Amino acid sequence: MGTAACEFDPNSPDYCPTTTPEHNLKFAREYYEKILNRQDFTDLDKYLAKNYINHSPTAEDGKEGVLKLKALLGGSPLGSLEIVHASAMDDLVWFHSKYVLGGKPHKLLGMFRVKCGKLVEHWDAVQEMVPTANDHAYF
Repeated sequence: MGTAACEFDPNSPDYCPTTTPEHNLKFAREYYEKILNRQDFTDLDKYLAKNYINHSPTAEDGKEGVLKLKALLGGSPLGSLEIVHASAMDDLVWFHSKYVLGGKPHKLLGMFRVKCGKLVEHWDAVQEMVPTANDHAYF
């Protein structure tokens, strides 16, 4: 009899490690800081599932879609991202951040879904921080 692939065998193509919300938050934060803050696009395979879905209107699905963000991020100073709030629940992680985009301050709400230790989905909402009609702070 042959040996069947085991979910605990890291060399198996069916391997899917179980993660905690805390692990997912740390993993997504590492990706967020590396890609958006440092604009370092190396090691994307470490972070992204092969079938990564991007719900953002400014990016395509998959690794190639993330690589195309280089042009968008090129006008943003390195290190301008500041995560103000972060949280995780089950397989979802979200960040509420300040970010300079095109020389203007923005707020960014980004959310990721983590499965099998990889980012599988992403959503975001970006808004330029302009004077408001009320006294409510952005953060």
